[in-house]
Amino acid sequence: MSDTVIDGVPLDDSGARAGQHRAELFERMRKTPTCLLITHDAAGGMHVRPMTTQTVDEAGIVWMFMPARGHLADEIATNPHVLLTYAEPGDSAFAAVRGHAVMLHDPAKAKELWTAVAGAWFPGGPEDPNLALLRITMSFAEAWEPTAGKVAHFIEMAAAALTHSVPEDDGSYRRIDF
Repeated sequence: MSDTVIDGVPLDDSGARAGQHRAELFERMRKTPTCLLITHDAAGGMHVRPMTTQTVDEAGIVWMFMPARGHLADEIATNPHVLLTYAEPGDSAFAAVRGHAVMLHDPAKAKELWTAVAGAWFPGGPEDPNLALLRITMSFAEAWEPTAGKVAHFIEMAAAALTHSVPEDDGSYRRIDF
């Protein structure tokens, strides 16, 4: 067990579990590809927009499609530090990924990642002049999920609400460094 504590929660980031935690995070991101991307404008204001993860690779690189021009491109150029949030309320699992974003033009990679749904946003296909790739290199991620199954978690929450108490088990928290 690690000696690291965040918000009073000890973190288990031992080497033996680090690979497992990464694999679980990547699976979460693949299972729930729609996320919220938080960027910063020139004045430091935050902006949030839904995005779709095309893929995440084992090195901790997230790939997305984005417009080559517009507010998102300007914000990435101004401040490449971003936050991605993934939520699956159905199973009470959540993740937040911090990283460094870069906009790239790479038609070969775009073709590799291409989906029919992307065609709705970029009708010119992988060679669309307004298509760019957003490459996010993860710096670290945080993940929360219930330690018990969904039904047991719901029952515990309902019991806590009825008794006006705090649930004893609020799930597990993990920090995954890249």
